[in-house]
Amino acid sequence: LIRVNEGLGIHPFLRETNVSGVYPALGIAYLAGAARAAGFPVSVIDAHALNLDLEGLAGQVGELQPDVIGLTSTTFNWPVVAAVARHLREAMPDVTLIVGGPHLSLYPEESMEERAFDVAVIGEGDHVLPELLAGIAAGSEIAGLPGTVVRRGDDLVMGPARPPIVDLDALPLPAIDLLPMDRYRSLTLPRPFVSMVTSRGCPYRCRFCSQAYVGGAHREHGVERVLEEIERAVGVFHAREIVFFDETFTLNRKRVLAICQGMLARNLKVSWNIRTRADLLDDEVLLALRDAGCAGVHCGIEAGSERIRHLMNKKLDLKMGMRALERARGLGMETRGYFMLGYPGETREEIEETIRLSCQLPLDWASYTITIALPGTDIHSDLLESGQWEGQYWQEYSRQHFSGPPGYASRTLEADELEVLLKRAYRRFYLRPSTISRKIVSRRLWRELPSVFGTGVELLKQRGRRRPERKAR
Repeated sequence: LIRVNEGLGIHPFLRETNVSGVYPALGIAYLAGAARAAGFPVSVIDAHALNLDLEGLAGQVGELQPDVIGLTSTTFNWPVVAAVARHLREAMPDVTLIVGGPHLSLYPEESMEERAFDVAVIGEGDHVLPELLAGIAAGSEIAGLPGTVVRRGDDLVMGPARPPIVDLDALPLPAIDLLPMDRYRSLTLPRPFVSMVTSRGCPYRCRFCSQAYVGGAHREHGVERVLEEIERAVGVFHAREIVFFDETFTLNRKRVLAICQGMLARNLKVSWNIRTRADLLDDEVLLALRDAGCAGVHCGIEAGSERIRHLMNKKLDLKMGMRALERARGLGMETRGYFMLGYPGETREEIEETIRLSCQLPLDWASYTITIALPGTDIHSDLLESGQWEGQYWQEYSRQHFSGPPGYASRTLEADELEVLLKRAYRRFYLRPSTISRKIVSRRLWRELPSVFGTGVELLKQRGRRRPERKAR
């Protein structure tokens, strides 16, 4: 199983190094755990973490002499995944190449026009992959297997849809022991750190996000399973911090309190951070999180304008969220807010309102992005239906026909203006005296310095690189 190196320079638009860090390939680790539990020998090559070029990757794969190679793809890194597949196909013409990931769930047939691939997996692969491997090993027919698209000559055979996995606790533990754990790094985390996901899907329907549609309905691991994974992270992998990547960690209040109580009962002393909604953090939950070692809460605020939050279907109780963030910070937890600029219909004044709000909120960190209408989101569908978006862009992108970078979703502001506002947001937030003074006195400062220094070096390397021109689409 391979995670591709996105820094190969193959991608036509996004060639800059991800200086914020490289996190464990958790999705691949889940698939590796499922394959291993089914009795198949499996290896993982994280080319991104190892910074392997095409030749280096092909060399490592060649040493393993695999019968099957699996790759996973998002929409943005699809060109890199396809290029890696072609290179591997040329080097190993008889190997079976399987590809999965969110992008294949959106554009399976267009993506399978890349003839290097034999099979595409649609949806969650935890059950599909062992079934595919069993069929390949037995020499039996795999075409028509639920959740797959299989190439047969010039034809593609699409199997029926496979429902989302209901019982997450029945899945094997992710095989993070197969990952190069010593190679993962983050701007703000100590090493070694471990990432975890204790739930899948999302019950909310924010119009800029595809998680509710690609990720399926919200499902959770039970408390005992979560505690088992935490124990393994601390006892086996000596994690100094755990990053929970659940969409909304505190959605099930009873479960969160039980996890915190279980960590205390088992004396699991480790720092950790979560992603959740700011209005799902009451005092009891915050105290329980703090007592169990939670060091940070990350929340999506998205916009300062109530009108824009309404358009986003972001039903956030902002007053409750502000109080929760203030309380979290008062309890010693770091707070981070996420914000979007240039939502369809958003004016320059409303973007300025978002920037002002981010500086008023009790936040230690702020992250800003310019909205892109990604496939699988409601805003993408809205722009298509209204004729404001080139309808075949992502399909042609999947076929690797690039007409230019994907345009920003804004219909009212030009790309250059949005990028100026993005830089202004970061400057206004991080160059405030209050932010600088808090960083200086932060007890995490010395822990973060090595990562910050490394990030600075990477940024200096990137100075002078010309960014691709973007046009409002």
